[in-house]
Parts: sequence; C-alpha cells; structure tokens
Amino acid sequence: MMAYKNNPVAASSVRLVNLTVGILLLLAAGASTLAIWSEAQYFFGDSVRYLRLAGDIWNVDEWTIGNRPMYALLVFWIGSLVDNFELGGRLVSLIAASLAVVPAYVLFRGSLPSAWAVTAAALFALNPVRSWSGQWILTEGVNLLLVLTATALCFGPVSKRRWSCAAAGLFYAMAVLTRPENVVYPMVAAALLLFQRRRADIGRRFVVFAVVLGAVLLPPTMVAGRQGASFVSTAVTGLADSDVNFSLRTNASAARISVGADGDVETVGPDLTLEGVMHRYAYFASQLVSRIVYLSAPALVAPVLLLLGWLSALAIARDGGIQRFNSSAWQIVLISRALVLPLFWIEDRYLLVLLPLTSFWIILGIRSINKWIGTMWSRRSGQALALVLVVAVAASFASRLVAAKPAEDHYALEREAGRWLATSGQTPGLILSMSPVLAYYAGMEHEWLPDGTPEAIYDWACGRQVRYVVADQSDFKTPLTESLISGSPPSEYLYIYSAMEGQRVLKLFALKCVRG
Repeated sequence: MMAYKNNPVAASSVRLVNLTVGILLLLAAGASTLAIWSEAQYFFGDSVRYLRLAGDIWNVDEWTIGNRPMYALLVFWIGSLVDNFELGGRLVSLIAASLAVVPAYVLFRGSLPSAWAVTAAALFALNPVRSWSGQWILTEGVNLLLVLTATALCFGPVSKRRWSCAAAGLFYAMAVLTRPENVVYPMVAAALLLFQRRRADIGRRFVVFAVVLGAVLLPPTMVAGRQGASFVSTAVTGLADSDVNFSLRTNASAARISVGADGDVETVGPDLTLEGVMHRYAYFASQLVSRIVYLSAPALVAPVLLLLGWLSALAIARDGGIQRFNSSAWQIVLISRALVLPLFWIEDRYLLVLLPLTSFWIILGIRSINKWIGTMWSRRSGQALALVLVVAVAASFASRLVAAKPAEDHYALEREAGRWLATSGQTPGLILSMSPVLAYYAGMEHEWLPDGTPEAIYDWACGRQVRYVVADQSDFKTPLTESLISGSPPSEYLYIYSAMEGQRVLKLFALKCVRG
C-alpha cells in the first residue's frame, strides 16, 4: 500500500481496477435479480405498510422509528418518478440490493488478496436471497446497502479518511430508520471505535460519529416519544410478534384477540416472561444456524467451509495490527445481528445482512483448503480443488435461484378481490381480515380479524362499523372463517364475491347491519 502512495501511476491503476471490478459486480448482481423479475413473489403482507406510508409521506407523525420511514421515503421518490409506488418499491430494492455488493467488496478487499476478495463478492452477488431481495417491496435491500456502507466506512480501507466516521454515523442512522433493530450496529461499532486505542484521533472520531448519529435519529425519536412510542416499545412489540410467530410454527393458537359471546373483547397477552423469551430464543437460534448453513453453500460442504473460515478469521485476528483489527471489527459488527434476531423470529430475509459474512467465511475456508493441499501435495492441486469448490457453490446458487425461488404469489387472491371491490361500485368501508393486502388494493381501511364465534364477531364488528369480512382458506382456522368458507354462513353475513386458485378459496362478505 505504501508503494501505491509513493507511485501515483500505480495508485491510479489500482483505483481503476477496483472501479471496474465494482461495476462488474454491480451488473452481475442486477442481472441475477432481473432474471427472476417476473417469476418470483415480490409482494408481502409487510409491503402494505411501506406503500401506505409512502402514500402519506408528508404526515410527519408517521415518521417514527417503528414505521421504518427511510424505505418508504425512497419508495415515494422513485414511485413518484415512475408514477407507480408498487413499481417504485421494487426499483428501490433492485438498486439498493445490487449496489450493496460494492461495500461488501470493499470490506473483503481490506481483508483478502484481490482475487479472493473478488470471488467472495461474486458469490455474495449471486446468492439467491440477495437476488430475490432485489425485487421485494420490503426494507431488506435498502437495509443491506446502508449497513454494509456504514460498516465499510467505519472499518474498511476508507476508514482512515477524516470524513469516514461522520459518513458512517449518517448511514448507520439511516439504517436504524430502515429497521429499528439495526440500533445494535452503531452501538457495537462505537464500542469497537473506542477499543481501537492505537489511533491518536480516536476520541475525535468517536465524538463525530456519535454526534452525526444522534442528530439524524433525534427528530424521529422525539416524534415517537410524543406518540408514546420508543425503541423499548418497538422491541416489546417485536417480542409480542415473536410469540405469535412461535405459536404459528409450533401449531399452537396464534389468536391474540377474541370476542366472547357477551361481546367482551379478550386480549391474550404475549408471554414476555424470561422463561418464555429464552424458550423462543433457543428455538429461533437453532433455526438461524440451520438456515444460515443452508443459504451459504451446498449442504455437503457448507458446515466444513464455514467452520474452517471462522477458524481462519480467528487466526487472522490474533495477528494484531490495525488492518487485522479492522478485518475483525467489521465481522463483529455484522455478526451482532445474529445475537439479536432470535429474540424475535427467523425468516430468510432477516438473514440477508449475515450473508456477506458467510460468503467471506466460505472463501476463507476454501483458501485454507487451497493452502493445505498446496503444502501437502502441489500448488496446482490446491488451486484445482479451490476452483471446484467455488464452482460448486456458484452452481448451487444458480440452481436455487431458479428452482427454489418463492414463485407462488401468496396474495394473488387478495389482489384480485381487492381490485374487484375497488371497481365494482361497492360502498367503501372498513375491512375485517387476517391480511391487510385486500384492503390496500381496495383502497380501504383494514381491521385485524379476531377469534370468536360468528355471532359474537358480528355484534362486535357492527359496533365498530365494519362493512366487509374476508375469509381465506389459507389463514389459520377460526369458528368464523370455517363457517364462511364452508358455504353455509350465518344470514347476517351477505356473500358478495369469491376467488379461487387451485384448492384455495377466498370469500368476501358484507355485514347485514352496515349494508342495511
């Protein structure tokens, strides 16, 4: 590196090579997403939240931490340009998830020789979850870009620049505004900055980092506080959702609101005891490990390569030096998410930010095998085996991208029924259902469907001026949904529409008390 500083021509050549590699990685990442653009599911229940917020972006009261306003703001900007918020949401994810391979490459380049860094970045670019995330109407792509960029600014090769800590604070703050659990990243990064005692200017760098981070997060935090929300209340909501998700996965009742025969509403609170939280943590932690192993490489080699890579990372950390410290620091920052996620629940999309780290470990593992084989037999043998392993991982990713893509549109029936309701001349009104998607496409408000008998829910819904009730065969069963789907609903529920796909049926009913 010192040679490059003393040789402007060499330094310029290195920058040109890195720029070229970055562009090629960006194109590869974008192409892998565009290849499945019209073939994989892109809309989810959570998508409704972001699209509604984008449509009401000027309401500053909605700019709370829990509402994840950063993604919605980007959807508003891009959606306004293309005159379609749904397309705008997908384009935001495409741009962000593709760009994210660049800071990943920057981190790898500071920890590995050039060829190995490019290989690790290429594997990450081709990872199916990263490719799928590029067309989701979800926060994951933007979240990935912001977290990796902030971490690269803090602990990558550019961390020596005077402005790097200020920029890192800004990007970490935007990451927190994208997903509130990201608050763990700047906390860990700040602790590592303080630990980095070799730098004479570390105190000033830490102060700049903290000031920028606080300045960006303070306004939305104050708005949230005015509404009785905070990081703590957001975390409690996440723990409550974790309890529901755990119940669904263990075939227990997930209903948390039920209406009794006397019309009283009973709320079943989540189990927030230490025992309950730890029980769910152990369950989701085991899922995290199994899913990370599956998503990182073929099942036959993933455990071995990840273990070898992790051991190699530990060996590198013991060597000391500022470059080794930075190499370890960014890994610690990214892995901190793995310690927090089991408190809530595990889905593949939540593991996306961990995949750059596993790609790095996979390459470290392959590199270790390459060195060992080269020492025991010959250098060519080590290189040949390394090439075979890299090709095997890339081939498995290509296969999964096509064969294992989430192709089924789980919300096709809700979309169809919602659009029918919006154009059929029906009176607008509150919609009672277990998913907000139909209400979004109908342009109406949504209310969550509680548990209870058809009679009890009817009286309760009439009191709340609910106009429509949705029964979906794919939702978890309640006495009401079973009655409505069976074809013999109570007379108070007036059938108006149904949609069918395969064995799945969705029916829409109007309430007699409101319809008149």
